[in-house]
Amino acid sequence: MKVFIDNDLVSFVKIYNRLHELNGGELSRKEDGPSHEVRYTGHYDRKSDTMYGSWEIELEIVEEGQKLISITSGLWKIVRA
Repeated sequence: MKVFIDNDLVSFVKIYNRLHELNGGELSRKEDGPSHEVRYTGHYDRKSDTMYGSWEIELEIVEEGQKLISITSGLWKIVRA
């Protein structure tokens, strides 16, 4: 994992071994799928001891001889229990 911290800014990249897909509310693991990177960027709130931000996955897909880029993103939050 690659991590960057500057004051309250937090950024890290996590490489997952296999691609997971969400189909109709069910999470499935593609055993033959490629590994992929998830880029996380966010902030650390010292008062609440919480980190929060956004994540992004960029996948390269080849369909009918054309290279396409698929970008998926969302939000994340980590709270210390």
